[in-house]
Amino acid sequence: MEQPEGFSDNSDRVCKLKRSLYGLKQAPRCWNRRFAMFLQKLGFRQSDADPCLFIMKTDSVKLILALYVDDGLVAATDDTALSELVQKLQVEFKITVKPVTYFLGIEIDQQSLGSVKIHQSAYTEKLLKQFGMSECRPCVTPIISSEKATDSVKFLYRSAVGALMYLMTGTRADIAYAVSVVSRSMENPTRSDVTQVKRIFRYLRGTTSVGIVYKPQLDNKSLICYSDADHSGDKTSGRSTTGVICMYSGGAISWLSQRHASVAISTTEAEVVAASEAAREVVWLKRLLSDIARYSQVPEIQVDNEPAIRLARNPEYHRRTKHILTHHFFVREVVVVSRV
Repeated sequence: MEQPEGFSDNSDRVCKLKRSLYGLKQAPRCWNRRFAMFLQKLGFRQSDADPCLFIMKTDSVKLILALYVDDGLVAATDDTALSELVQKLQVEFKITVKPVTYFLGIEIDQQSLGSVKIHQSAYTEKLLKQFGMSECRPCVTPIISSEKATDSVKFLYRSAVGALMYLMTGTRADIAYAVSVVSRSMENPTRSDVTQVKRIFRYLRGTTSVGIVYKPQLDNKSLICYSDADHSGDKTSGRSTTGVICMYSGGAISWLSQRHASVAISTTEAEVVAASEAAREVVWLKRLLSDIARYSQVPEIQVDNEPAIRLARNPEYHRRTKHILTHHFFVREVVVVSRV
Protein backbone atom coordinates (compact mmCIF):
# COMPACT_ATOMS: atom_id res chain seq x y z
CA MET A 1 0.00 0.00 0.00
CA GLU A 2 1.40 3.36 -1.02
CA GLN A 3 1.75 6.20 1.46
CA PRO A 4 -1.37 8.41 1.41
CA GLU A 5 -1.27 11.81 -0.24
CA GLY A 6 -0.06 14.51 2.15
CA PHE A 7 1.86 12.05 4.37
CA SER A 8 4.52 10.86 1.95
CA ASP A 9 8.15 11.29 3.05
CA ASN A 10 9.47 10.81 -0.53
CA SER A 11 11.36 7.68 0.49
CA ASP A 12 9.52 5.20 -1.78
CA ARG A 13 8.61 3.26 1.34
CA VAL A 14 5.18 1.60 1.59
CA CYS A 15 2.77 1.15 4.48
CA LYS A 16 2.44 -2.20 6.24
CA LEU A 17 -1.17 -3.01 7.03
CA LYS A 18 -1.78 -4.25 10.55
CA ARG A 19 -5.35 -5.13 9.64
CA SER A 20 -7.36 -5.39 6.44
CA LEU A 21 -9.01 -2.16 5.32
CA TYR A 22 -12.57 -1.96 4.06
CA GLY A 23 -12.62 -2.05 0.26
CA LEU A 24 -9.53 -4.18 -0.30
CA LYS A 25 -10.02 -7.44 -2.18
CA GLN A 26 -8.87 -9.52 0.78
CA ALA A 27 -11.09 -7.67 3.28
CA PRO A 28 -14.14 -10.00 3.02
CA ARG A 29 -11.96 -13.04 3.60
CA CYS A 30 -10.25 -11.46 6.60
CA TRP A 31 -13.58 -10.36 8.05
CA ASN A 32 -15.08 -13.84 7.69
CA ARG A 33 -12.06 -15.40 9.35
CA ARG A 34 -12.16 -12.85 12.19
CA PHE A 35 -15.85 -13.41 12.82
CA ALA A 36 -15.54 -17.19 12.51
CA MET A 37 -12.72 -17.32 15.07
CA PHE A 38 -14.82 -15.34 17.56
CA LEU A 39 -17.87 -17.57 17.10
CA GLN A 40 -15.78 -20.72 17.42
CA LYS A 41 -14.55 -19.46 20.80
CA LEU A 42 -18.21 -19.26 21.84
CA GLY A 43 -18.78 -22.87 20.84
CA PHE A 44 -20.15 -22.41 17.32
CA ARG A 45 -19.26 -24.76 14.49
CA GLN A 46 -18.79 -23.57 10.92
CA SER A 47 -20.94 -25.55 8.48
CA ASP A 48 -19.13 -27.73 5.96
CA ALA A 49 -21.83 -27.03 3.37
CA ASP A 50 -21.72 -23.22 3.73
CA PRO A 51 -18.78 -21.38 5.40
CA CYS A 52 -21.08 -18.44 6.23
CA LEU A 53 -23.38 -20.59 8.37
CA PHE A 54 -22.54 -21.12 12.06
CA ILE A 55 -24.33 -23.56 14.35
CA MET A 56 -24.18 -24.29 18.07
CA LYS A 57 -26.13 -27.20 19.53
CA THR A 58 -26.48 -28.37 23.11
CA ASP A 59 -28.91 -30.73 24.78
CA SER A 60 -31.54 -28.01 25.19
CA VAL A 61 -30.51 -25.09 22.96
CA LYS A 62 -29.76 -24.60 19.27
CA LEU A 63 -28.40 -21.36 17.82
CA ILE A 64 -28.01 -20.67 14.10
CA LEU A 65 -26.24 -17.62 12.68
CA ALA A 66 -26.08 -16.84 8.96
CA LEU A 67 -23.63 -14.17 7.83
CA TYR A 68 -23.62 -12.24 4.54
CA VAL A 69 -20.65 -9.81 4.55
CA ASP A 70 -21.66 -7.50 7.43
CA ASP A 71 -25.34 -8.49 7.63
CA GLY A 72 -26.45 -11.43 9.72
CA LEU A 73 -29.48 -13.44 10.81
CA VAL A 74 -29.69 -15.20 14.18
CA ALA A 75 -32.24 -17.85 15.14
CA ALA A 76 -32.48 -19.65 18.47
CA THR A 77 -34.72 -22.10 20.27
CA ASP A 78 -34.27 -20.21 23.56
CA ASP A 79 -34.70 -16.46 24.14
CA THR A 80 -32.17 -16.37 26.97
CA ALA A 81 -29.45 -17.96 24.88
CA LEU A 82 -30.24 -15.54 22.05
CA SER A 83 -29.93 -12.52 24.37
CA GLU A 84 -26.62 -13.77 25.73
CA LEU A 85 -25.23 -14.20 22.22
CA VAL A 86 -26.31 -10.70 21.19
CA GLN A 87 -24.66 -9.22 24.30
CA LYS A 88 -21.38 -10.99 23.53
CA LEU A 89 -21.49 -9.77 19.93
CA GLN A 90 -22.12 -6.19 21.07
CA VAL A 91 -19.08 -6.34 23.35
CA GLU A 92 -16.81 -7.57 20.54
CA PHE A 93 -18.28 -5.70 17.54
CA LYS A 94 -20.32 -2.59 16.85
CA ILE A 95 -23.66 -4.03 15.76
CA THR A 96 -27.29 -2.99 15.36
CA VAL A 97 -29.94 -5.40 16.62
CA LYS A 98 -33.57 -5.44 15.54
CA PRO A 99 -36.32 -7.99 14.81
CA VAL A 100 -35.94 -9.59 11.41
CA THR A 101 -38.36 -8.03 8.93
CA TYR A 102 -36.01 -7.13 6.06
CA PHE A 103 -32.79 -8.79 4.95
CA LEU A 104 -30.82 -8.13 1.73
CA GLY A 105 -33.87 -6.79 -0.07
CA ILE A 106 -36.05 -9.69 1.09
CA GLU A 107 -39.04 -8.91 3.30
CA ILE A 108 -39.77 -11.50 5.99
CA ASP A 109 -43.31 -11.76 7.39
CA GLN A 110 -43.92 -14.05 10.36
CA GLN A 111 -47.46 -15.33 10.04
CA SER A 112 -49.79 -17.31 12.26
CA LEU A 113 -49.02 -20.88 13.36
CA GLY A 114 -45.29 -20.30 12.83
CA SER A 115 -45.45 -19.89 9.06
CA VAL A 116 -42.97 -17.51 7.41
CA LYS A 117 -43.46 -15.69 4.11
CA ILE A 118 -40.58 -14.13 2.20
CA HIS A 119 -41.18 -11.70 -0.65
CA GLN A 120 -39.68 -8.66 -2.38
CA SER A 121 -42.67 -6.39 -2.86
CA ALA A 122 -40.80 -3.17 -2.03
CA TYR A 123 -37.88 -4.10 -4.29
CA THR A 124 -40.27 -4.95 -7.13
CA GLU A 125 -42.06 -1.61 -6.79
CA LYS A 126 -38.69 0.13 -6.85
CA LEU A 127 -37.72 -1.65 -10.08
CA LEU A 128 -41.00 -0.83 -11.79
CA LYS A 129 -40.57 2.84 -10.94
CA GLN A 130 -36.88 2.88 -11.92
CA PHE A 131 -37.53 1.53 -15.42
CA GLY A 132 -40.73 3.48 -16.04
CA MET A 133 -43.08 0.49 -15.76
CA SER A 134 -45.01 1.41 -12.60
CA GLU A 135 -48.14 2.31 -14.59
CA CYS A 136 -47.92 -0.53 -17.12
CA ARG A 137 -50.75 -2.96 -17.78
CA PRO A 138 -50.24 -6.33 -16.01
CA CYS A 139 -50.02 -9.61 -17.90
CA VAL A 140 -50.53 -13.19 -16.72
CA THR A 141 -47.28 -14.79 -17.96
CA PRO A 142 -43.68 -13.55 -17.74
CA ILE A 143 -42.62 -14.64 -21.23
CA ILE A 144 -43.92 -15.74 -24.62
CA SER A 145 -42.12 -17.22 -27.59
CA SER A 146 -41.42 -14.75 -30.39
CA GLU A 147 -39.22 -14.33 -33.41
CA LYS A 148 -35.92 -12.51 -32.98
CA ALA A 149 -35.88 -8.98 -34.40
CA THR A 150 -32.84 -7.64 -36.20
CA ASP A 151 -32.96 -3.97 -35.21
CA SER A 152 -31.49 -2.79 -31.92
CA VAL A 153 -33.07 -0.27 -29.57
CA LYS A 154 -31.85 2.02 -26.81
CA PHE A 155 -32.84 0.70 -23.38
CA LEU A 156 -31.10 0.12 -20.03
CA TYR A 157 -31.14 -3.55 -20.89
CA ARG A 158 -28.15 -4.75 -18.87
CA SER A 159 -29.27 -2.89 -15.74
CA ALA A 160 -32.82 -4.17 -16.08
CA VAL A 161 -31.77 -7.81 -16.53
CA GLY A 162 -29.30 -7.55 -13.64
CA ALA A 163 -32.01 -6.20 -11.34
CA LEU A 164 -34.39 -8.95 -12.44
CA MET A 165 -31.70 -11.54 -11.73
CA TYR A 166 -31.42 -10.38 -8.14
CA LEU A 167 -35.18 -10.54 -7.77
CA MET A 168 -35.25 -14.00 -9.33
CA THR A 169 -32.55 -15.43 -7.08
CA GLY A 170 -34.22 -13.99 -3.97
CA THR A 171 -37.86 -15.08 -3.96
CA ARG A 172 -39.23 -15.19 -7.52
CA ALA A 173 -38.69 -18.66 -8.93
CA ASP A 174 -41.61 -18.04 -11.30
CA ILE A 175 -39.53 -15.67 -13.45
CA ALA A 176 -36.36 -17.83 -13.50
CA TYR A 177 -36.87 -19.15 -17.04
CA ALA A 178 -37.89 -15.76 -18.43
CA VAL A 179 -34.83 -14.07 -16.92
CA SER A 180 -32.53 -16.82 -18.21
CA VAL A 181 -33.87 -16.24 -21.73
CA VAL A 182 -33.47 -12.45 -21.75
CA SER A 183 -29.99 -12.72 -20.21
CA ARG A 184 -28.74 -14.43 -23.38
CA SER A 185 -28.78 -11.13 -25.28
CA MET A 186 -26.84 -8.87 -22.95
CA GLU A 187 -24.38 -7.57 -25.55
CA ASN A 188 -26.64 -6.47 -28.39
CA PRO A 189 -30.33 -6.64 -27.41
CA THR A 190 -32.91 -6.27 -30.13
CA ARG A 191 -36.35 -4.73 -29.98
CA SER A 192 -37.80 -8.19 -29.36
CA ASP A 193 -35.46 -8.70 -26.39
CA VAL A 194 -36.52 -5.40 -24.87
CA THR A 195 -40.17 -6.37 -25.36
CA GLN A 196 -39.51 -9.62 -23.46
CA VAL A 197 -37.93 -7.70 -20.56
CA LYS A 198 -40.86 -5.29 -20.44
CA ARG A 199 -43.24 -8.24 -20.41
CA ILE A 200 -41.50 -9.55 -17.28
CA PHE A 201 -42.07 -6.13 -15.68
CA ARG A 202 -45.72 -6.26 -16.73
CA TYR A 203 -46.01 -9.69 -15.13
CA LEU A 204 -44.42 -8.34 -11.93
CA ARG A 205 -46.87 -5.42 -11.95
CA GLY A 206 -49.70 -7.90 -11.42
CA THR A 207 -47.84 -10.18 -8.98
CA THR A 208 -45.99 -7.72 -6.74
CA SER A 209 -46.94 -9.41 -3.47
CA VAL A 210 -46.16 -12.96 -4.59
CA GLY A 211 -43.68 -14.73 -2.32
CA ILE A 212 -42.78 -18.04 -0.71
CA VAL A 213 -44.48 -19.41 2.41
CA TYR A 214 -42.83 -22.01 4.65
CA LYS A 215 -45.10 -24.03 6.96
CA PRO A 216 -43.38 -25.77 9.88
CA GLN A 217 -46.54 -27.63 10.93
CA LEU A 218 -46.46 -29.91 7.90
CA ASP A 219 -46.23 -33.62 8.76
CA ASN A 220 -44.10 -34.41 5.72
CA LYS A 221 -40.92 -32.32 5.67
CA SER A 222 -39.02 -34.36 3.14
CA LEU A 223 -36.77 -32.67 0.60
CA ILE A 224 -38.31 -32.99 -2.86
CA CYS A 225 -36.66 -31.80 -6.06
CA TYR A 226 -38.36 -31.49 -9.46
CA SER A 227 -36.38 -31.45 -12.69
CA ASP A 228 -37.44 -30.89 -16.29
CA ALA A 229 -35.94 -29.93 -19.65
CA ASP A 230 -37.16 -28.66 -23.00
CA HIS A 231 -35.41 -30.52 -25.79
CA SER A 232 -33.84 -28.03 -28.25
CA GLY A 233 -35.79 -25.18 -26.72
CA ASP A 234 -33.29 -22.60 -27.93
CA LYS A 235 -33.92 -22.43 -31.67
CA THR A 236 -30.76 -20.45 -32.43
CA SER A 237 -28.31 -22.96 -30.92
CA GLY A 238 -30.37 -26.15 -30.61
CA ARG A 239 -29.51 -26.43 -26.93
CA SER A 240 -31.99 -27.45 -24.24
CA THR A 241 -32.80 -25.66 -21.00
CA THR A 242 -32.78 -27.28 -17.56
CA GLY A 243 -35.33 -26.37 -14.92
CA VAL A 244 -34.85 -27.47 -11.29
CA ILE A 245 -36.76 -26.52 -8.15
CA CYS A 246 -36.31 -27.96 -4.65
CA MET A 247 -39.09 -27.86 -2.05
CA TYR A 248 -38.95 -28.09 1.74
CA SER A 249 -41.56 -27.26 4.41
CA GLY A 250 -44.08 -26.38 1.73
CA GLY A 251 -41.95 -23.78 -0.06
CA ALA A 252 -39.18 -23.53 -2.63
CA ILE A 253 -35.67 -23.27 -1.16
CA SER A 254 -33.57 -23.59 -4.33
CA TRP A 255 -34.19 -23.29 -8.06
CA LEU A 256 -32.41 -22.77 -11.35
CA SER A 257 -33.09 -22.42 -15.05
CA GLN A 258 -30.08 -22.61 -17.32
CA ARG A 259 -29.21 -23.55 -20.86
CA HIS A 260 -27.16 -26.69 -21.46
CA ALA A 261 -23.52 -26.36 -22.40
CA SER A 262 -23.92 -28.78 -25.32
CA VAL A 263 -26.67 -30.00 -27.65
CA ALA A 264 -28.71 -32.98 -26.49
CA ILE A 265 -29.58 -35.39 -29.30
CA SER A 266 -32.73 -36.74 -27.65
CA THR A 267 -35.38 -35.83 -25.08
CA THR A 268 -34.02 -38.57 -22.81
CA GLU A 269 -30.54 -37.06 -22.85
CA ALA A 270 -31.91 -33.59 -22.07
CA GLU A 271 -33.92 -34.97 -19.14
CA VAL A 272 -30.92 -36.90 -17.85
CA VAL A 273 -28.81 -33.74 -17.87
CA ALA A 274 -31.55 -31.94 -15.91
CA ALA A 275 -31.80 -34.82 -13.41
CA SER A 276 -28.03 -34.71 -12.98
CA GLU A 277 -28.18 -31.02 -12.08
CA ALA A 278 -31.00 -31.76 -9.66
CA ALA A 279 -28.99 -34.57 -8.05
CA ARG A 280 -26.01 -32.29 -7.41
CA GLU A 281 -28.25 -29.63 -5.91
CA VAL A 282 -30.16 -32.03 -3.69
CA VAL A 283 -26.97 -33.63 -2.36
CA TRP A 284 -25.69 -30.21 -1.26
CA LEU A 285 -29.06 -29.28 0.26
CA LYS A 286 -29.12 -32.53 2.23
CA ARG A 287 -25.72 -31.68 3.70
CA LEU A 288 -26.93 -28.20 4.59
CA LEU A 289 -30.16 -29.41 6.19
CA SER A 290 -28.27 -32.09 8.09
CA ASP A 291 -26.21 -29.32 9.71
CA ILE A 292 -29.26 -27.22 10.56
CA ALA A 293 -32.02 -29.68 11.44
CA ARG A 294 -30.42 -33.14 11.64
CA TYR A 295 -32.11 -34.11 8.40
CA SER A 296 -31.85 -37.85 7.83
CA GLN A 297 -34.57 -38.64 5.28
CA VAL A 298 -33.88 -39.74 1.74
CA PRO A 299 -34.48 -36.85 -0.70
CA GLU A 300 -36.54 -37.41 -3.83
CA ILE A 301 -36.09 -36.26 -7.40
CA GLN A 302 -39.26 -36.15 -9.48
CA VAL A 303 -38.71 -36.62 -13.22
CA ASP A 304 -41.47 -36.64 -15.85
CA ASN A 305 -39.63 -38.67 -18.49
CA GLU A 306 -39.96 -42.47 -18.37
CA PRO A 307 -36.82 -43.31 -20.42
CA ALA A 308 -34.71 -41.05 -18.19
CA ILE A 309 -36.07 -42.79 -15.08
CA ARG A 310 -35.29 -46.24 -16.51
CA LEU A 311 -31.81 -45.10 -17.47
CA ALA A 312 -31.21 -43.77 -13.94
CA ARG A 313 -32.25 -47.09 -12.41
CA ASN A 314 -30.41 -49.21 -14.95
CA PRO A 315 -27.62 -47.31 -16.77
CA GLU A 316 -27.47 -49.48 -19.86
CA TYR A 317 -24.30 -49.15 -21.89
CA HIS A 318 -25.19 -48.99 -25.56
CA ARG A 319 -24.72 -46.73 -28.54
CA ARG A 320 -27.45 -44.22 -27.70
CA THR A 321 -26.54 -43.69 -24.03
CA LYS A 322 -22.86 -44.42 -23.49
CA HIS A 323 -21.85 -40.83 -24.29
CA ILE A 324 -24.31 -39.54 -21.65
CA LEU A 325 -22.91 -41.65 -18.84
CA THR A 326 -19.41 -40.44 -19.61
CA HIS A 327 -20.32 -36.92 -18.50
CA HIS A 328 -23.16 -37.38 -16.01
CA PHE A 329 -23.36 -39.48 -12.83
CA PHE A 330 -26.30 -40.68 -10.75
CA VAL A 331 -26.25 -40.68 -6.94
CA ARG A 332 -28.46 -43.70 -6.26
CA GLU A 333 -27.73 -44.09 -2.55
CA VAL A 334 -29.07 -40.60 -1.78
CA VAL A 335 -31.69 -39.87 -4.42
CA VAL A 336 -34.92 -41.67 -5.22
CA VAL A 337 -35.96 -41.05 -8.84
CA SER A 338 -39.67 -41.30 -9.52
CA ARG A 339 -42.25 -40.14 -12.02
CA VAL A 340 -44.39 -37.05 -11.39
